[in-house]
Amino acid sequence: LPPNAQPGRPERLPVTDTRYLIIGNGVAGISAAQAIRGADPDGRIVMVSEEDRPYYYRAALSEWVAGRSEPDHLAGRQPHFYDDLAIEQVFRRVDSLDPGLREAAFTGGERIHYDEVLIATGAAANRAPIPGLGESLVLRTFADAARIRELSQNAGKAIILGGGVLGLEAAGALHDAGVTDISIVHRSPVLGSPLLDQAAANWILRRLSADGIKVLLRDTVASVSGNVASLQSGAALPFDLFVQAVGITPVFPSVPGLETGKGIRIDDRCATNLAHVHAAGDCTEVYNSDSGTWQTSRFWLEGSRQGRIAGHAMAGAPGSLPEKPFY
Repeated sequence: LPPNAQPGRPERLPVTDTRYLIIGNGVAGISAAQAIRGADPDGRIVMVSEEDRPYYYRAALSEWVAGRSEPDHLAGRQPHFYDDLAIEQVFRRVDSLDPGLREAAFTGGERIHYDEVLIATGAAANRAPIPGLGESLVLRTFADAARIRELSQNAGKAIILGGGVLGLEAAGALHDAGVTDISIVHRSPVLGSPLLDQAAANWILRRLSADGIKVLLRDTVASVSGNVASLQSGAALPFDLFVQAVGITPVFPSVPGLETGKGIRIDDRCATNLAHVHAAGDCTEVYNSDSGTWQTSRFWLEGSRQGRIAGHAMAGAPGSLPEKPFY
């Protein structure tokens, strides 16, 4: 950290020269930092993150909620990793970039200069605007998991809105945590879509039914009154815990002139349309030559691969993404 910053609570970051600025401490950011350090042993790396903890495996959060693991088991890197690779950590939010000046602006007004920047800010969990719903939980960050874990201790009934992969993980975690009455409400006719086909979805349905988990397909929550959810079909479901698993949306700082769709559009070197600005992970879109469309990046493997390629590109090393995205 800069000399005047405290771990987890930096006080001020002065304008200074930074060879590589990485915004985000997820798998894309970590992979990029490792690739950069492999190609450039001496260049200064500053990694900015809103979460004041080392990189952790988001996919393992449901294991912790379920009580099958401890918080230490989530760690993807230990604190000494950053020291070993001479990565300076700053726990702050980047609001915007000025690509002309090559500066990033933090909440509060402080700015930092960079030579090359990587935007690896990931995505935020969606929350459907449901009339009457009070606290709406999602499972995306460590803090989200901690809150769900806390509330599940005294919850007998839970609703999971969304039956995709994350919704299924959340339902399984709550079941193993001791929540006895769980209902998955899924708008699509196929559980786990688009990853699961009908045969796989039917197999999952049988397993859920055996565990006592109810699944309501082709339905959604229209409104909530107190602790009762009214479904579009007319059914009423009481609940103690309401978890939304209705997808994610890429998030990234404001950057004038940056080409975006749902996410930041990148090429096979993870470069954007702006010089010296790269992007990787869940905040990006890649072009799918088969469909002729841009598609968001949603998977850990894709984020890891993009981060590695972005790091190589930032340090002037060779490497490019495959012609087709992972999925």
